[in-house]
Amino acid sequence: MSRTSLVNQIRGLLLERGITIRKGRRHAEATLPAVLEDAEIKMSGTLRFMLAQLLSELRQLSNQIVEIDQTIQRGADEQEACQRLMAMLLRTLGGRIEMAVEGLCI
Repeated sequence: MSRTSLVNQIRGLLLERGITIRKGRRHAEATLPAVLEDAEIKMSGTLRFMLAQLLSELRQLSNQIVEIDQTIQRGADEQEACQRLMAMLLRTLGGRIEMAVEGLCI
């Protein structure tokens, strides 16, 4: 399941109970722990548990993505052709393209 799907699932479950959180993964990661700990919010224990599981899954997926990004970066750093291409693109088009090229070099 993608991070976007997880965040949308979390937001949807909360919205069904009248709890709104801002769009975006970072907002969900920042807001959900407080929602789960707030005893005044009327939520069943089952729902709290399910949301906590979804938050845990979201964090694990985010960590996996960071690890994959680091692996791609290391691979690109080890290949001379990728280094030359990234340097050329950085000079001409800027840093946004560099990240896309790293993915192509592996």
